[in-house]
Amino acid sequence: MSECIFEEIDQFVSPAEYERFLSWAVHQQSAGHIEELPSDEAQGGFTGTKRYKCVATEEIWVLHVPDPGYFPGALKRENES
Repeated sequence: MSECIFEEIDQFVSPAEYERFLSWAVHQQSAGHIEELPSDEAQGGFTGTKRYKCVATEEIWVLHVPDPGYFPGALKRENES
């Protein structure tokens, strides 16, 4: 059985870690491993999230964007957000 390349991130330890994740996600998207889905913001919902689909498993993952000083950000499966 295929596994998703994502692993849950409870919080990003620094803005640099978040930026490294975004860079990694761009490369994974280019390689066809993940697809970025329309954001909740684009659908009129909560701002500050990005949604990705893992191609191998079709799991949906939600990236909660950090808000420095308030929230460190996280990456969770959609049904566990």
